Amino acid sequence: MTNLQGFLVYAIAARAQVLISAVTVKLMDTPLADKASHSNCMVEFPATSIMIKLAWGEVKSQSANGLCYKSNVKDLSPSGVHQVIANSGAWVERGEYCLDKTNAFTMSDGDRTFVLKGFHIVTKELKDWIWISFIWQPEPDIGFGSDRPDSISDVYSNYIMLVSVNELEMDPSPGNGMNNLPLFTGSKKLFLNYRNKKEVITWNSNPFIEGPDSTSNCISCHQGIFATGKFGPNTERKHFPYDYTFGTQNRDLILMPRVSFRKAINRAAAKFRSSHKDDK
Repeated sequence: MTNLQGFLVYAIAARAQVLISAVTVKLMDTPLADKASHSNCMVEFPATSIMIKLAWGEVKSQSANGLCYKSNVKDLSPSGVHQVIANSGAWVERGEYCLDKTNAFTMSDGDRTFVLKGFHIVTKELKDWIWISFIWQPEPDIGFGSDRPDSISDVYSNYIMLVSVNELEMDPSPGNGMNNLPLFTGSKKLFLNYRNKKEVITWNSNPFIEGPDSTSNCISCHQGIFATGKFGPNTERKHFPYDYTFGTQNRDLILMPRVSFRKAINRAAAKFRSSHKDDK
């Protein structure tokens, strides 16, 4: 974990201790006292709030350009995205690529060097936040990157950008770029027809952050995965208790907020099942 990541986790955890009251099933299912808020459990975050999530890879391999990070990259080109959305299926493998100082943002803590694979910036101008995702791609000038301003150059030009404002945002022309022209030729209705859990939703996935499940987007994970074990627009409770900023580790009567990742939760679940069998 980098110093920046450690600071962000600490800051979020500290904020949680201040804002969150005891969370019970009864409280989660109680009609909202304030319709402007997501929850009876905590106050709405201010409009100036910013949440950042980063995926780093440690540079350990060699390439023609020197040290690099080898990564199995998912295909977010027009053909790859078309397969994902048209089939509501998994990401297509693009192949293994070397991310290095010539094509990716790098930083060092003195002893080790890391490359930035992808990241989220989530801002609070809207109740459901604005979800901005940046993803490293080997051919960033096509698809989601085809309308990128020319002023974005150097290593930064290898990151494509996706933006959504609500999982069910009902954009009348999804898939169009800044110039209002389709980003994906021949796929005019592709995004209009994308379905998950029988709902037509906005597709905005980041393979480096959201794990292997591409039938989702960044909102899905925060909205329900930790509480329900399901991706997509599927919340277990009537009112989501943490304003999209926290996952819940379990479905016990008291749901404690935590910053977590899928692998950590899977390991904990496997350990719990193992100890439970031993008890029997």
